[in-house]
Amino acid sequence: MRLVYADNFRVLGHGKNCWWNVLVDGKQCAIPIRNRKYTYHSGNDHEPAAIVGTCPGLAKGEHKMTITVDGGNGDCYTGWDANSGKDAFFMEAAELNPEAPWISYKMFPNKNDGADTGLVAGRTFEFEKIEASSEIRVNWSTNVRVLHSSSSVQCSWEILIDGKSCASPTALIVKLHSYKNENDHIPMDMIGWCKNVTKGKHTLTVKVAQHTSAADCYTGWSTRPR
Repeated sequence: MRLVYADNFRVLGHGKNCWWNVLVDGKQCAIPIRNRKYTYHSGNDHEPAAIVGTCPGLAKGEHKMTITVDGGNGDCYTGWDANSGKDAFFMEAAELNPEAPWISYKMFPNKNDGADTGLVAGRTFEFEKIEASSEIRVNWSTNVRVLHSSSSVQCSWEILIDGKSCASPTALIVKLHSYKNENDHIPMDMIGWCKNVTKGKHTLTVKVAQHTSAADCYTGWSTRPR
């Protein structure tokens, strides 16, 4: 079962954090589907994010998906709405057939990586493309951070297929910009498409890069990437 939760999150307080957890029947999945937001300098930033993961081994029948928040040591806020009730949160449970060859997925145990350039450790995923003419939809859920003590900086994360950028319609890249000395770790869910991938076996990896000199990039802080 693939579970998706999209909402608006805020953590208030200097050096504070909160967890958001996706539960099934009141329990964590085999690898917990959760993500954590950390804020620095008492930032009161309300930011949209999505938490995505897979939950294997569920019995046939009805189940209930719920969300819990763990205050940790921060002032947590969920679902802030700036549009007079027009904003919405989203929850989805999609049943995945493990025998279906057209969908490949993997939940990874928690693995932090402070690399600023090169491949992100532990983000390797093999899949097989069945149809020569089909397109590939890629979804990666994690947590990212960019830091510099005195300057505004940015980093990028790119999903590679067989070590190469997606050529069509565009490279699969997400960037994060941070103001000086903002040490905010933010949940991130990236979705993209890639055309002209040949039939057969392929490998996905993730490459991180500095787009500002001396940017301190960080991937996967206290989360379970998918």
